[in-house]
Parts: sequence; structure tokens; C-alpha cells
Amino acid sequence: MSDIESKRLVAARAGDQKALSDLLRAAEPDARKVVRLLVGQPDDVSDLVQESMVEAFTSIATLPDNEPFKNTLQTLAIRKTLEFLAMQRRWRPSAQIKVEDLCESHGMLGDVADALWDPDTEFNPRSHVAYCFSAVGRSMPFEEQVVLLLVDALGWTKERVAEALRMRLEDVIRYAERARDNTGMLFDRLCGLVNDKAPCDHCRGLWNVAPRKGENPDAMGLGANNAEDRLRRRLRIVRDAPLDRGTSHKLHDVLYRLMAPNEANRESAKEEDELLPETRSDWQGLLEVSN
Repeated sequence: MSDIESKRLVAARAGDQKALSDLLRAAEPDARKVVRLLVGQPDDVSDLVQESMVEAFTSIATLPDNEPFKNTLQTLAIRKTLEFLAMQRRWRPSAQIKVEDLCESHGMLGDVADALWDPDTEFNPRSHVAYCFSAVGRSMPFEEQVVLLLVDALGWTKERVAEALRMRLEDVIRYAERARDNTGMLFDRLCGLVNDKAPCDHCRGLWNVAPRKGENPDAMGLGANNAEDRLRRRLRIVRDAPLDRGTSHKLHDVLYRLMAPNEANRESAKEEDELLPETRSDWQGLLEVSN
């Protein structure tokens, strides 16, 4: 904890509202980052972060004074997010692919095109990898989802994760191992940047049609020969990608808002939910909307 932050925390505990406001404002981006990667849907993210900030505000006198305040707020946000995810229906592994079908069948491609053609939007494939990671993560047991993010993507120690999640260390280790296996398998089956026969080619499709765009998706190196390298590179991109406030966030906000209710309210059997599409999904229908 820096000297400035330490002084602000002392002042906040003494009732200095400005000091507390400064602490919360400085810590909010890190809390939002982890909640966004776990939840995705921007309105739910904002609600969970706001609830966490309110709890920090009302319990400032009892919060730890031996760790950075941003870590404390992140922990509060993660705990609230776990409570939220425990009550939610798990998404399908191909949820982000199904949302393209939804848009085409309901005449909603224009909503996606408007966000992609927004003058403030530049399509960033790295942010899209993080978006896809959060969507696929919602299909996993939430314990595996959060442990994988914290340990393997964000670099938290297993001990810190166990304390933050109020889990036994051996459970954190077990969830991490399962999550690596499941996530690697899912992306090898889903991602066109890894597997030429996979059903999802959104990164290339959106990059091809976007009027403003970043690096070529094939330059990210997700097609490495070694399975562990493929997952490690993906998680490194997730760690660094500006998903929540980057140049692609308006596009991803639209996609999350379409995807979340579609997954929550779907009418399909479990065995159907686990089936992957047989045709490739690449958002090429946006070309017709843009012309």
C-alpha cells in the first residue's frame, strides 16, 4: 500500500468522505475488470461493482488495513459476483455463436452493425478474445470459472484466491486443474483461430467487416501446436485486453445484452445445449447491413 493510499484510508476511517471517494474511484477499474470478465453483461457488472462499493463505504472501519484498497474492493466484488453466478443459469458453450443466429432470425443485425460502425469503435481482436473467454466461462461451473481467471489469467497466488473465495487451498488447486482441462478443450473445439474446422470465426469475420480495426487476428498466435501454449497465450491476452473500457466495448455491450437474456430464457434440453453448431459463424451478414 502506498503512503498516499495509507493516509487516505486513515482519513476515510475518521469520516473524511473525500478520502473515501478518492479510494473508491481509484480502485473501481480493477474491480470492474474482474467482474466484467466473469459476468460480461454490462448492466449486471455495474450493479455488482456498485454493491461492492456500497459495502466498502459502509464497512470502511472494519476492512483490512494491511493490503492495497484496490485488492480489498476486488475481493468484495468477486464475492458478490460468486453469489450472483451461483443463482444464474449456466450459458451454453456456444452462446456467443448462438447470438449471431438470434440477430439474423430476429432482424437485429442492425444493432450490432451500429455498434461496430460507431465512430468511437475500433475492433480490437484481443478484446474480442477476452469477450469470448467470458462468454465461454459462463458455461463452466462458476468455481472453475473464477479460479481459472484469478490464478491463470490474473496471476493471483492460490493462497490469495483461497482466502478471497473462502475456499480450502486444495479445492482451489482442484478447480484450477479442472478449469484448465475444460477450457483448453472447449476453445480447441470452438475457436477458428485454433482449429480450421471449429464453428466460431468471429474474430476474423468482425475484423474483415469493421471499418476501423486493430491487428490481424491471425497475428495473436492462438494456433500454437502445444495445447498448454495455446491456453497460456489466450489467458495472457485476457489478462491484458481492455474489455471493459477499450475501443470495442460498445460492440461487446450490445452482444452481451443480446446474449444474456437469450441464454437465461432459452428452451432447450441439456443434450441440445451441449451440441456445437455444424456450420461456421463469422458475422458476414453484417456486410449486407453495411451496404
